[in-house]
Amino acid sequence: MRIAVFSDVHANLHALEAVLAEIDAGGFDELWCLGDVIGYGPRPNECTTLVRERAALCLAGNHDLVVLGKIPMIAFADDAGVAARWTQSILDDDARAFLETLEPLAKRPGAELFHGSPRDPVWDYMLTEERRARAPRRQGRRRAAARSGRPAPHRESRFGRPAARRRPARCVARD
Repeated sequence: MRIAVFSDVHANLHALEAVLAEIDAGGFDELWCLGDVIGYGPRPNECTTLVRERAALCLAGNHDLVVLGKIPMIAFADDAGVAARWTQSILDDDARAFLETLEPLAKRPGAELFHGSPRDPVWDYMLTEERRARAPRRQGRRRAAARSGRPAPHRESRFGRPAARRRPARCVARD
């Protein structure tokens, strides 16, 4: 089975449509979304509808959870907080109902899926291969595959710490 995995749509309808077109062209059997369907972008309702219709599995991301009130708004600063408050004001009932059904982690045969990481399915970033190797093993077993939806930082900030770069939704093929 070929599975397309994408995440961090952040209500960017144009990026989601582009990713779905690539997925359609790739002949995948199933689609998995690893969360953050909403947040930042102007089309949360349309993106939520498309993901609900197309993805066999969808996780909740931190942006989804804050808009639903499951994470305190204070956890989001600056643009993220502004976007979350705006999204709360325009999210329709169908989108909200779908998002309410989502969890930040899931299991499928041979795979554990997280929006964040095994350490913290909502917030944790897997910054390096070394950190991935040190991630806790669930139930004492070695995972056949684990996928994390959080984008990893790709550059250094001026303070010497990693700085995250926003990326649109993306697709990873798995046979």
